[in-house]
Amino acid sequence: MNTRIFLAMTTCFAVNLAAQQAQTKGKMGVGMMADHMSDMKGEHREMAQLVEKITQSFAAIQAEKDPAVLSKKLADHAALLKQLDAKVQAGTKMMEKMEKEDAAAPEHKH
Repeated sequence: MNTRIFLAMTTCFAVNLAAQQAQTKGKMGVGMMADHMSDMKGEHREMAQLVEKITQSFAAIQAEKDPAVLSKKLADHAALLKQLDAKVQAGTKMMEKMEKEDAAAPEHKH
């Protein structure tokens, strides 16, 4: 009877220790992932605001009748599109970097 209790306690201790070690390793990964997610949410919010500005800009262009004002609005619109392009490219690079980091993580190597 005492042997069973000892074996049960030893097993519980070993399982608990393994879980704590896995949790500690996981926290590092989870922390990095949370940082990436936070960055991505911020980038997404900025891109959504930029798309809204582009939509409003395009509506203003469609309504404009004065050629001189239209030319200025088109230039402003082009600048907004360039900003959006830069953000999309940066997001693509960030995703590629995350994919490389994920692929290089020890838990993915066999």
